[in-house]
Amino acid sequence: REVGTLGVGTFSRVTMVQLQGTNETYALKMMKKTVIEARKQKEHIMNEKNIMLEMTGHPFLLQLRATFKDETYLYMVLELCQGGELFLRLLEEQTLSEETTRFYTGNIVLALEALHAKNNIYRDLKPENILLKDSNDSDSLDVVLVDFGISREFAFRGMRQTDILGTYAFMAPEAAKGSYDERADAWSVGVVLYIMLCGNMPFGGDTDDEIRRSVSSGRYVMDQ
Repeated sequence: REVGTLGVGTFSRVTMVQLQGTNETYALKMMKKTVIEARKQKEHIMNEKNIMLEMTGHPFLLQLRATFKDETYLYMVLELCQGGELFLRLLEEQTLSEETTRFYTGNIVLALEALHAKNNIYRDLKPENILLKDSNDSDSLDVVLVDFGISREFAFRGMRQTDILGTYAFMAPEAAKGSYDERADAWSVGVVLYIMLCGNMPFGGDTDDEIRRSVSSGRYVMDQ
């Protein structure tokens, strides 16, 4: 039973649902088949599904509970995180305390460590892809990573990746040049950590080229 809308994306909608009989709550991601085909998103969706199944049980990676489909939609039943995006919390508060930042960063690092241990590179770490498990006024400091559509399995540690995927402001210089491995995810952790403490981006620019040049320079300040 649908009880509310959580978000609307380019080709999907996420609602809060209750399981009849127990009233357990979940997030339901609904993806229209025709849009998936038109935008050639099928591979990304299979990537996301397979990685989530492989990482079942990890506390800091969003959990997939079930999948099913009908004539119009593909559905993913997901763990419900009541706290919303880290991105939205940062918009409200601008910066976080060092204690909160430390807990969030610890969760993120453990999640990436688990992905890398299973030979998966994440490639899309940013505040929009980090959900708070509980509401902002709770005592919980747990966060989970979501959206594994552009994650990819690699055959061995240090295997070179050439696809330029993700968001330039969060990419390692090697990733922006198209020659990188799973360690590029660590650079993105540093960018998110900086934003949580300082309230702005370490590497700026008005265009993708300007951002790439700023990232490649590696220069940032901590005056804040």
